[in-house]
Amino acid sequence: MVRSGQCFRPREIFPSCFRFITKDSILYLKQVSAKELAFYINITEEGDGEAREITEKQWKKIWLPYFDGKRKYGKIERKSREDDFLQKCIAYGKGLRVLRQDPFETLLTFILTQRKSIPAIRSSVEKLCERFGEKQYSKVEEKEVYLFPRAEALQNADFSECSLGYRAPFVRDAVERVLEKRLDLRALDKVPTEELLFKLMEVHGVGIKVAACVALFAYSRMDIIPEDVWMKRIWDKAYCGENPYLNDPDGGIIQQYLFHYAIHHKEEW
Repeated sequence: MVRSGQCFRPREIFPSCFRFITKDSILYLKQVSAKELAFYINITEEGDGEAREITEKQWKKIWLPYFDGKRKYGKIERKSREDDFLQKCIAYGKGLRVLRQDPFETLLTFILTQRKSIPAIRSSVEKLCERFGEKQYSKVEEKEVYLFPRAEALQNADFSECSLGYRAPFVRDAVERVLEKRLDLRALDKVPTEELLFKLMEVHGVGIKVAACVALFAYSRMDIIPEDVWMKRIWDKAYCGENPYLNDPDGGIIQQYLFHYAIHHKEEW
């Protein structure tokens, strides 16, 4: 998940210890053994951050939906498909999940993906958070950690130090639409996929690729398959130029296995 290109804030902060942030919650996930993970949530009380084991209530309310924990990925992986290449990708990406991220963060971060490498995207997102996001002190990391900025914090913001380039006006337009309630991201959760894509593409600079990524990674529209240069290479090389999963209800999940494999085996493409 951390290196699958669907999110840009999670990172490995220590060996086998990963940090995830969504809205105002920070989670630390540590690999204890081959089959066991430990989950800790950062608690802030009077400015003093402390890591504690996550409670069942916190897990069910925040992190189970974030990790798409109710979906049976094993069933999807075992579904009969005569596709040796896909099976290789699934084996390589075992454990991968399609995260359900905050729509505002997902929209802004995927606006920044245009003509940028993943390291450059991560850098721009972190600059945006450090300059405009609220901060929490983490005893785990012994430093301040920044949340993703709220729309209000980005109103009339100066993005000159965030390396947004030509994408800055697009980010600004998205922020203004949210603040003026011309774009109700929460309400979009209940509209048909076609309408969802259309509303997202009303934002300046948002085309079908960015809209599809937001639909998949923020709204769990698992039948959506975002198309970029990597997917076009995959279709061309492995599928004779065709997308065989175009109408598959799990197409977005399949796309992630294929994409994750491709970006980590660049020598093959």
